[in-house]
Amino acid sequence: MEQESCLLLRNEFIALLVRLYPQRLGDILHPHFAFSTAMSISEKLQKVDRLKAWLDSFRPLSPTLVAELKKLYDVRFTTYHSNALEGTTLTQRETELVLETAITVGGKTLREHLEVIGHRDAIDYIEMVMRSDTPIGE
Repeated sequence: MEQESCLLLRNEFIALLVRLYPQRLGDILHPHFAFSTAMSISEKLQKVDRLKAWLDSFRPLSPTLVAELKKLYDVRFTTYHSNALEGTTLTQRETELVLETAITVGGKTLREHLEVIGHRDAIDYIEMVMRSDTPIGE
């Protein structure tokens, strides 16, 4: 019972961090994930193993937290940055708005809106294929 309570508190704490510090969380965690070019392959593998064990210590994640992390990943790290590389003028917040509400943003092109939606749909498709154990070909 006590272990279950600790897991619940830890999950709530992580969710709170994600909500309160979405921009800075990466900066806070980055030193723990950074690899030095001077590190040997063995040292890098050991670090990966330690990081994997650390991430596994948070399991099982609550469905709410998984949904929040997916949303964060889909909007910020995938769709927004990918489209920004292609030259979109949509901000991160506007990208989130388009994905969550399907509302168009004034002054932005239809192409930009469709790219955001298409990118999200492509991510969802790849995730569906991965869950179905279907081999991915060309």
